[in-house]
This record gives sequence, structure tokens and C-alpha cells, in this order.
Amino acid sequence: NPPSANAGTDQEICNGEEIILTGTASGGTGPFTYQWTSVPTSPISNGNTDSPIIKPNQTTIYTLTVLDQSSNCVSTDEVEIKVIPAPVIQFDLPNQEICSGQSSQLVTLSSTPPDEIITWTSEANGILGVPATGTNEIPVGILSNPTSNPIDVVFTAKIESASQGNCNVVPAKYIIRVNPTPDYSDENLVVCSDQTFDFRPSNFITGSKFSWTANAPSGITGASNSTQESNSIAQQLTNTTNSPIEVTYLITPKLGDCIGSSFKLVVSVQPSPSILFSEPDQSLCTGGVSKPVILSSTVAGATFSWTADANGVLGVTPSGTGNEIPAQTLSNPTNQPITVEYKISVNTSGGGNCADFTSGTT
Repeated sequence: NPPSANAGTDQEICNGEEIILTGTASGGTGPFTYQWTSVPTSPISNGNTDSPIIKPNQTTIYTLTVLDQSSNCVSTDEVEIKVIPAPVIQFDLPNQEICSGQSSQLVTLSSTPPDEIITWTSEANGILGVPATGTNEIPVGILSNPTSNPIDVVFTAKIESASQGNCNVVPAKYIIRVNPTPDYSDENLVVCSDQTFDFRPSNFITGSKFSWTANAPSGITGASNSTQESNSIAQQLTNTTNSPIEVTYLITPKLGDCIGSSFKLVVSVQPSPSILFSEPDQSLCTGGVSKPVILSSTVAGATFSWTADANGVLGVTPSGTGNEIPAQTLSNPTNQPITVEYKISVNTSGGGNCADFTSGTT
């Protein structure tokens, strides 16, 4: 009396669905062992029991082999599990990236298998001009970004009633990125002669790049135009005169493919003033009085401040402002000469601190 294997009835399932097969054995004497295999090969959990767990991703034939341990007689049976794919949603254009105020392109939605009705909803995320819902097409629209950051508009498409029955249709996402227009206001900058500046607008929009032309009057060297886009304007300007000179940059901003209105950067290049001393370095005996030192500069309107490094000498005025280092009674408490050093800073009329000089008194 040989055993008879029964692998169950053929079934249809959706792709991604997990089911339990039910195998039985009749006839024979028993006890029975069970072994499941598949073509094409697919993972089988608990494949040596009568109720394995399967999750095929394509139509698969499962074979149940039953062994009667009393007689060593074997019986087999097959069951077909047909896997139905859920419809797939496609867009006829890749994701778009546009500038604020530009028009998006028409996007047509389709499905595989074809002819499904596809609906969509949108997440505007602050972008103006975005339609809320639609069917089968995402229409042309003029989209505006009121912020200074790129924003993604997300369209979620799904098939409400698929001809494949209850198989789950995974929603599809379509994105239109709306970049802000990189608009900037005119700005001013004060630098010292021979000082390298590296300028970005105060409300810099991440990802912006710039090209520019430079209008440099006579007396300025180092200013140049740039057609190659850069994320900042960096140049070293030299003022060969004794007066401030303004260099005007006309800058064109760009963010992705979005070109903003040109704006101006006016760079006031302060001259590097030399400092003139009314007295040469002085040499005193301890207890002596230094001569006052009058400070002047080649640049009109320059103002001065200074600090002193006493190095142990007594009576030293530690700091001051104005154009005079005053007379001082200085005492050396040691038996060695000591140098008192004065560090003078000069400010130009434009507010730049453009030179430091040091003088010494012994």
C-alpha cells in the first residue's frame, strides 16, 4: 500500500505576497517525511514539513516528495503558484529642475500592463503654482519659489483600481526641483592695499556661482574680469597712490541654470600709509626724560594708536592714541641696557587698519 502525496491546489498570488503551502500524505503505513523543491529555485522556509512558507517573485512549480519510512516507498506531487506582477507606473520624462518663475514640462504617466487609470497628488512644500491633484498627466505650470533655498515638489502617482485585482501597486514618485532665482543686493567692501579679499554676498544662496567684470581706475593693479564661474570673488588689489580708490565689480550670479540679475560690489582700496617719526630712535640714561615723538603719515587723514613693550623699564606709558608719543621719565632698574619698543598702528580715513610699524627707545 504505497503512500500518495498531495501538494495542494494551484494558486495565483501577487508579487511580494507570502503564503503557506499545505501538503498531505495518504495511504501507506507511515510515519512520513516531507521534502519540498522548486523550479525555478526559490527560497522555501520549513521545506522539510508538510506546511512550508514561500514568497516567490515569479511563477514557480513546487514539488512535494513524501517518503513512507516503514516501506521506503516514495510519492511526489506538484503545485503551480502563479505570480501576478502589480502594474508599474512610468513617467515619460526624468525628474525636472527649473528656475523660479519658469514653466515645467508636461509629464505623461503610463503603466505596464497599459491602460490603467493613474491618479496623482502633489506636495508643494511652499512652491507657488502647483496643482493639487490630477489624472494621467502632470500639466505644464509656472512654478515660483519664494525662498532662497531649492525646494522639491513631489508628485505621488498611484493606480486606484488595477485590472490585476487586489495586487498592491507601489506608488511612484516624480520630483520637480524649483531653484530660487539668485538675486543679490549691491554691497560695499573696504580693504587695504595688497590685502586679498574673498567676497560672498551677505545672503549667499548655497550653490551660487559668479562671473564678473572689474572696473579699476588708474592707480589700482590686480583687478581682473572672470568669465569662469566661481563660488566667490577673490582678488588681491594694490593701491599705488596715497588716497583711497574704488574698484567696481559688476557680478552676474548663477544657481544651476538659473541666472539672476547683475549686482555691484564696490571695493574701496585703502592705501598702505607709511609712518613718519619726528625723532629718530632715542638713547637715554636711567632717570632721563625722553623727547616727545610726533607721528605723521603720507596718507591724509590717518589716525594713530600705539602700545609699548616696557621690557622691565619703569615709567613707560603702556598705550595711547593720537599723533604723539609723550615725553616720559624712564628708569632702568638693571645694570644692562633695555630697549622699550613702541608698536604704532595707523587707520586710514576709510576705517582700514592698514599698517603696523615699530620704533624703539633705549
